[in-house]
Amino acid sequence: MAPKKTQQEDVGISENEVRALLIGKDGNLTRDFEAVLTRLFISFLEKPTDKSLTLDKLKEFSKICNDGKPFSDEEIKEIQTYFQCDENKGLTLKGFKDMYHTQSSAEPMETWRDMKKLGYDKELLEKREAALRCRVCKAPSTLVCSRCKVVRYCGAECQKQDWKASHKQKCKPSTV
Repeated sequence: MAPKKTQQEDVGISENEVRALLIGKDGNLTRDFEAVLTRLFISFLEKPTDKSLTLDKLKEFSKICNDGKPFSDEEIKEIQTYFQCDENKGLTLKGFKDMYHTQSSAEPMETWRDMKKLGYDKELLEKREAALRCRVCKAPSTLVCSRCKVVRYCGAECQKQDWKASHKQKCKPSTV
């Protein structure tokens, strides 16, 4: 009998890697994840002019994430209590992002499973991959600017080229 797969093997990415995709070093949602959540929220609005998710749309969303099972009445009540809702008890974008921030901080793999079911996992991985490429030639990078610790390079030549062209003026020392 084959050994059982762990959750980590099932998703192909470690919990620490997932956490880094979702939550930044500052403890807030990463810019890429926040953009995904905004598009996801908008995709579940009844009308493009709506500002919140109706109860029906929230349940429709939850069915996708929970293998066909909608949020229970108790879970809905918790969401409406702890996350920003409008006067009609519809979950706002801020409430939606805060809900995912709370879940992602405590259980990043649960959020990752949601992103897979909703079809956003590949986009988040592609954005991470792009961020790890050389700023100049887009090749896989092995070096990082020793001053800002953000900009990446494939080698010394690209780093020198970028430093002379523009990075020297914009580079700020790392605060971490």
